[in-house]
Amino acid sequence: MNVKQLKELINKFPDDAEVAIELSSNGTEAVITDIKISYSSKDLTVDSSNPANADQIYIYESEPNDSREFDDQVRLGLPEEFTDLCFDNKVSPETVLHGFIADLCEIHNTIDNPRADKLSSNGSDERMLANQYFERVGYNYS
Repeated sequence: MNVKQLKELINKFPDDAEVAIELSSNGTEAVITDIKISYSSKDLTVDSSNPANADQIYIYESEPNDSREFDDQVRLGLPEEFTDLCFDNKVSPETVLHGFIADLCEIHNTIDNPRADKLSSNGSDERMLANQYFERVGYNYS
């Protein structure tokens, strides 16, 4: 995607909409080939599926097809509160969910033992808290 294409894309939205952009190329000269856009309107009286009515726009780079291939897949609807939280923190919902899964399952991606899916825990405290949450909610007692 080049700047002209990005401008054309953004022109569909109102001038006063709040925009957050997260690109994961990490400062490289990699070409952004696939981006996703989420948008919402807090005004419940307008058609929220129309980009012209959006007041929040979140533009993020899709993960490369080969970076997160899993045998098990799930299609998951996301509540607006969660996508708003992600938008406000300039992070994609996928990043948050993959991070929580990596912490809960204590997944490590190290130089000595790299993972093809690139999942990795966010740290020991995060692993502990994710496990405490899981145990406290009581999923294992259902």
